[in-house]
Amino acid sequence: MALIIMPLLPALTYANTAKQHYHIQDIIVEDGWVTLRTYETSLVTPVCARTKQNHNANVWVFFAGTPQGQAMHLNLLMAASHKLAIKIKQSDTCRAKPGFVELLGVSVVRG
Repeated sequence: MALIIMPLLPALTYANTAKQHYHIQDIIVEDGWVTLRTYETSLVTPVCARTKQNHNANVWVFFAGTPQGQAMHLNLLMAASHKLAIKIKQSDTCRAKPGFVELLGVSVVRG
């Protein structure tokens, strides 16, 4: 039974929202953290981002101080400047910043 469960664990570490397209509303950079807000809400929002005061189904965060964070930031800026949709790969936790879902990857939808 452990052989069946173990291969499934890596697939559960992030929520795949890549089938949904998002349009950028805001990109906020503060203290090295990038906060992305979209017009569309995520179909998959972890419980940690759904409190009574704070329903962040359309907000993601990531740290821009790494090469991956810088690449994601550039992708977001390019998509916003050309008004292109994006696809998102998100974490299923709020470990990076409490109350906000961590953005793990972003790709620009062209045409």
